[in-house]
Amino acid sequence: MRYKIITDKARLEVFEYFNNFFYPFSCVNFEINITKLKYLIKMRKLKFSSPVLFILLQSCNEINEFKRRILESSIIEYDKVAISFPHLNKNNQNQLTFHKIDYTDSFEHFNKKYLTIINYTFSNRMSPINQSDDMILTSNFPWFSLKCLISPVKSNKIASPQINWSRAYEDFNKQIMLPISITTHHALVDGIHLALLNESIINNISKFITDKDRLFSER
Repeated sequence: MRYKIITDKARLEVFEYFNNFFYPFSCVNFEINITKLKYLIKMRKLKFSSPVLFILLQSCNEINEFKRRILESSIIEYDKVAISFPHLNKNNQNQLTFHKIDYTDSFEHFNKKYLTIINYTFSNRMSPINQSDDMILTSNFPWFSLKCLISPVKSNKIASPQINWSRAYEDFNKQIMLPISITTHHALVDGIHLALLNESIINNISKFITDKDRLFSER
Protein backbone atom coordinates (compact mmCIF):
# COMPACT_ATOMS: atom_id res chain seq x y z
CA MET A 1 0.00 0.00 0.00
CA ARG A 2 1.21 3.51 -0.76
CA TYR A 3 1.70 6.03 2.03
CA LYS A 4 2.65 9.65 2.59
CA ILE A 5 4.45 11.34 5.50
CA ILE A 6 2.35 13.68 7.66
CA THR A 7 4.00 17.06 8.25
CA ASP A 8 1.18 18.93 10.04
CA LYS A 9 2.87 20.70 12.96
CA ALA A 10 -0.15 20.61 15.28
CA ARG A 11 -0.48 16.84 14.85
CA LEU A 12 3.24 16.32 15.28
CA GLU A 13 3.17 18.11 18.64
CA VAL A 14 0.45 15.77 19.89
CA PHE A 15 2.34 12.82 18.40
CA GLU A 16 5.57 13.70 20.18
CA TYR A 17 3.75 14.06 23.50
CA PHE A 18 1.83 10.77 23.51
CA ASN A 19 4.34 8.67 21.59
CA ASN A 20 6.64 8.42 24.62
CA PHE A 21 3.94 7.17 27.01
CA PHE A 22 4.42 3.70 28.50
CA TYR A 23 0.77 2.98 27.58
CA PRO A 24 -0.30 5.53 24.94
CA PHE A 25 -3.53 3.74 24.03
CA SER A 26 -7.14 4.64 24.62
CA CYS A 27 -10.11 2.31 24.50
CA VAL A 28 -13.67 3.47 23.89
CA ASN A 29 -16.83 1.44 23.82
CA PHE A 30 -20.14 2.17 22.16
CA GLU A 31 -23.15 0.30 20.86
CA ILE A 32 -24.52 0.37 17.32
CA ASN A 33 -28.14 -0.25 16.37
CA ILE A 34 -28.04 -3.09 13.81
CA THR A 35 -31.74 -4.05 13.86
CA LYS A 36 -32.28 -3.46 10.14
CA LEU A 37 -28.84 -4.78 9.24
CA LYS A 38 -29.50 -8.01 11.15
CA TYR A 39 -32.76 -8.45 9.24
CA LEU A 40 -30.95 -7.96 5.91
CA ILE A 41 -28.23 -10.42 6.94
CA LYS A 42 -30.87 -13.01 7.75
CA MET A 43 -32.82 -12.31 4.56
CA ARG A 44 -29.69 -12.63 2.39
CA LYS A 45 -28.47 -15.66 4.39
CA LEU A 46 -25.11 -14.04 5.02
CA LYS A 47 -22.47 -14.89 7.59
CA PHE A 48 -22.85 -12.23 10.27
CA SER A 49 -19.17 -11.23 10.43
CA SER A 50 -18.82 -10.56 6.71
CA PRO A 51 -21.00 -7.41 6.42
CA VAL A 52 -19.76 -6.19 9.81
CA LEU A 53 -16.14 -6.44 8.67
CA PHE A 54 -16.99 -4.83 5.33
CA ILE A 55 -18.71 -1.88 7.03
CA LEU A 56 -15.78 -1.43 9.43
CA LEU A 57 -13.38 -1.51 6.47
CA GLN A 58 -15.32 1.21 4.65
CA SER A 59 -15.57 3.39 7.76
CA CYS A 60 -11.90 3.18 8.74
CA ASN A 61 -10.87 4.10 5.20
CA GLU A 62 -13.06 7.20 5.30
CA ILE A 63 -11.21 8.71 8.27
CA ASN A 64 -7.56 9.59 7.68
CA GLU A 65 -6.48 9.08 11.28
CA PHE A 66 -7.39 5.39 11.10
CA LYS A 67 -5.02 4.99 8.16
CA ARG A 68 -2.08 6.54 10.02
CA ARG A 69 0.81 4.58 11.49
CA ILE A 70 4.20 5.18 13.08
CA LEU A 71 7.32 4.67 10.98
CA GLU A 72 10.42 5.24 13.09
CA SER A 73 9.87 8.81 14.34
CA SER A 74 7.39 9.86 11.66
CA ILE A 75 3.66 9.66 11.07
CA ILE A 76 2.68 8.03 7.80
CA GLU A 77 -0.76 7.75 6.21
CA TYR A 78 -1.70 4.90 3.88
CA ASP A 79 -3.92 5.58 0.89
CA LYS A 80 -6.01 2.53 1.83
CA VAL A 81 -5.88 0.00 4.66
CA ALA A 82 -6.94 -3.63 4.75
CA ILE A 83 -8.75 -5.48 7.51
CA SER A 84 -7.69 -8.57 9.43
CA PHE A 85 -9.73 -11.01 11.49
CA PRO A 86 -9.26 -14.31 13.35
CA HIS A 87 -11.08 -17.52 12.48
CA LEU A 88 -11.40 -20.73 14.50
CA ASN A 89 -9.82 -23.66 12.69
CA LYS A 90 -12.33 -26.13 11.32
CA ASN A 91 -10.45 -29.18 12.58
CA ASN A 92 -9.48 -27.69 15.94
CA GLN A 93 -11.82 -25.25 17.68
CA ASN A 94 -9.07 -24.33 20.16
CA GLN A 95 -6.80 -22.92 17.46
CA LEU A 96 -7.02 -19.65 15.57
CA THR A 97 -5.88 -18.59 12.14
CA PHE A 98 -5.55 -14.93 11.21
CA HIS A 99 -6.50 -13.52 7.83
CA LYS A 100 -6.40 -10.30 5.84
CA ILE A 101 -8.71 -8.87 3.18
CA ASP A 102 -7.58 -5.88 1.14
CA TYR A 103 -9.76 -2.84 0.63
CA THR A 104 -12.66 -3.06 -1.81
CA ASP A 105 -15.92 -1.13 -2.07
CA SER A 106 -17.77 -4.14 -3.52
CA PHE A 107 -19.41 -6.24 -0.86
CA GLU A 108 -19.84 -9.13 -3.28
CA HIS A 109 -16.09 -9.19 -3.91
CA PHE A 110 -15.37 -8.88 -0.19
CA ASN A 111 -17.86 -11.58 0.74
CA LYS A 112 -16.42 -14.05 -1.77
CA LYS A 113 -12.98 -13.62 -0.24
CA TYR A 114 -14.38 -13.97 3.26
CA LEU A 115 -16.28 -17.17 2.44
CA THR A 116 -13.24 -18.66 0.73
CA ILE A 117 -11.23 -18.06 3.90
CA ILE A 118 -13.69 -19.48 6.41
CA ASN A 119 -14.73 -22.43 4.26
CA TYR A 120 -11.23 -23.59 3.40
CA THR A 121 -9.26 -22.92 6.54
CA PHE A 122 -7.55 -26.08 7.78
CA SER A 123 -4.66 -25.95 10.19
CA ASN A 124 -3.45 -27.73 13.30
CA ARG A 125 -1.70 -24.75 14.78
CA MET A 126 -2.09 -21.04 15.37
CA SER A 127 -1.36 -19.25 12.11
CA PRO A 128 -0.59 -15.51 12.39
CA ILE A 129 -0.78 -13.28 9.36
CA ASN A 130 2.20 -11.24 8.28
CA GLN A 131 2.20 -8.41 10.79
CA SER A 132 2.20 -5.52 8.35
CA ASP A 133 0.70 -2.33 9.74
CA ASP A 134 -1.41 -1.39 6.71
CA MET A 135 -4.54 -2.92 8.18
CA ILE A 136 -7.20 -2.68 10.87
CA LEU A 137 -6.99 -5.47 13.45
CA THR A 138 -10.34 -6.94 14.48
CA SER A 139 -11.75 -9.76 16.54
CA ASN A 140 -15.16 -10.79 17.76
CA PHE A 141 -16.47 -12.35 20.94
CA PRO A 142 -19.73 -14.07 19.91
CA TRP A 143 -20.40 -16.09 23.05
CA PHE A 144 -21.91 -13.30 25.17
CA SER A 145 -22.26 -9.51 25.22
CA LEU A 146 -19.52 -7.34 26.71
CA LYS A 147 -19.67 -3.66 27.54
CA CYS A 148 -15.89 -3.37 27.29
CA LEU A 149 -13.14 -5.44 25.69
CA ILE A 150 -9.57 -4.11 25.82
CA SER A 151 -7.18 -5.51 23.22
CA PRO A 152 -3.78 -6.94 24.14
CA VAL A 153 -0.94 -4.81 22.79
CA LYS A 154 2.55 -6.14 22.02
CA SER A 155 4.34 -2.78 22.12
CA ASN A 156 3.66 0.89 22.76
CA LYS A 157 4.75 1.48 19.15
CA ILE A 158 1.96 -0.67 17.67
CA ALA A 159 -0.31 1.88 16.01
CA SER A 160 -2.82 -0.24 14.08
CA PRO A 161 -6.34 0.34 15.44
CA GLN A 162 -7.89 -2.73 17.06
CA ILE A 163 -11.65 -3.18 16.89
CA ASN A 164 -13.50 -5.83 18.87
CA TRP A 165 -17.17 -6.60 18.97
CA SER A 166 -19.14 -9.00 21.12
CA ARG A 167 -22.49 -10.73 20.83
CA ALA A 168 -25.38 -8.52 19.73
CA TYR A 169 -28.36 -8.30 22.08
CA GLU A 170 -31.92 -7.01 22.12
CA ASP A 171 -32.47 -3.96 24.33
CA PHE A 172 -35.61 -2.83 26.17
CA ASN A 173 -36.90 -1.16 23.00
CA LYS A 174 -36.59 -4.42 21.02
CA GLN A 175 -33.65 -2.99 19.07
CA ILE A 176 -30.66 -5.19 18.22
CA MET A 177 -27.50 -3.56 19.57
CA LEU A 178 -23.91 -4.49 18.71
CA PRO A 179 -21.28 -3.64 21.39
CA ILE A 180 -18.01 -2.41 19.87
CA SER A 181 -14.67 -1.63 21.57
CA ILE A 182 -11.93 0.30 19.78
CA THR A 183 -8.33 0.58 20.96
CA THR A 184 -6.22 3.26 19.28
CA HIS A 185 -2.82 4.91 19.72
CA HIS A 186 -3.45 8.37 21.16
CA ALA A 187 -0.47 9.82 19.32
CA LEU A 188 -2.47 9.34 16.12
CA VAL A 189 -6.15 9.23 17.06
CA ASP A 190 -8.08 11.63 19.30
CA GLY A 191 -11.58 11.48 20.75
CA ILE A 192 -13.04 13.48 17.87
CA HIS A 193 -11.80 10.89 15.38
CA LEU A 194 -13.42 8.09 17.40
CA ALA A 195 -16.67 10.05 17.32
CA LEU A 196 -16.31 10.41 13.55
CA LEU A 197 -15.76 6.67 13.22
CA ASN A 198 -18.90 5.99 15.24
CA GLU A 199 -20.86 8.27 12.91
CA SER A 200 -19.29 6.68 9.84
CA ILE A 201 -20.21 3.16 10.96
CA ILE A 202 -23.83 4.23 11.45
CA ASN A 203 -23.86 5.89 8.02
CA ASN A 204 -22.31 2.88 6.31
CA ILE A 205 -24.84 0.55 7.88
CA SER A 206 -27.60 2.73 6.42
CA LYS A 207 -25.82 2.77 3.06
CA PHE A 208 -25.44 -1.01 3.13
CA ILE A 209 -29.18 -1.39 3.71
CA THR A 210 -30.46 1.25 1.29
CA ASP A 211 -27.87 0.78 -1.46
CA LYS A 212 -27.65 -2.99 -1.29
CA ASP A 213 -28.07 -3.49 -5.05
CA ARG A 214 -24.89 -1.52 -5.80
CA LEU A 215 -22.97 -3.11 -2.95
CA PHE A 216 -23.86 -6.57 -4.14
CA SER A 217 -22.63 -5.93 -7.68
CA GLU A 218 -19.23 -7.32 -8.65
CA ARG A 219 -16.42 -4.84 -9.35
